[in-house]
Amino acid sequence: MRKTWVVLLATVVTLISTVRTTSAQTLTDGDKQFWGTFVLNGNLPQKLKVSFEEELRIGEDASDFYYFHAEGGLTYELSKSVSLGAGYRQVYEQKKERWLEERRPAAFVTLSWSWMGVEFSDRNRLEYRHREASTLMWRYRNKITAVFPHEWIGGKLQPFLSDELFVDLSEGEVVRNRIFAGVGRKLNKNVGVEAYYLLQTSRQSTGDWTTFHVVGSKLKLSF
Repeated sequence: MRKTWVVLLATVVTLISTVRTTSAQTLTDGDKQFWGTFVLNGNLPQKLKVSFEEELRIGEDASDFYYFHAEGGLTYELSKSVSLGAGYRQVYEQKKERWLEERRPAAFVTLSWSWMGVEFSDRNRLEYRHREASTLMWRYRNKITAVFPHEWIGGKLQPFLSDELFVDLSEGEVVRNRIFAGVGRKLNKNVGVEAYYLLQTSRQSTGDWTTFHVVGSKLKLSF
């Protein structure tokens, strides 16, 4: 386990170093992207869980690295259907020929239930965005996910659908929406993988809306 954390720390340092030296780019409407995510989850005593996540995003038709975040969090299982949590995300994103840093603490409540063999979750997340060269901002995110039984498509793959809404609380306006469609599979009790397509629409400061088409993958480890 100690070696695992050393490898993770080295990965973070390497990616951040890459972030600071990658050439600038401008993302356009209809851009095709790749997002890659690594998640590590662990069970702790007293119904607590710890998590760590890294994600990188490659834009300009999946040719240029423009975004990276690392996040750590803690979740408490209040009941089988309600969990509470808090975390901190460090973000580096390239905008207008500059790499900008964002510090983002967050708190969330997740509701879970099942119906007709389908597992549902409703995550409500409140974020405080401390952005370099920009205004401070409170943002609310609501993500609803449905995970279907693997029997629906046969084999060991589990299809899922998600929709996530982003609301700028300072303006009281919806600023982004993400629709996910994908499949997941448990390789063993400690390792899982996901592949998905994501359609993201975002409102720009000019008032125009832009769309990204994303192919993503996720590796999930647990202990």
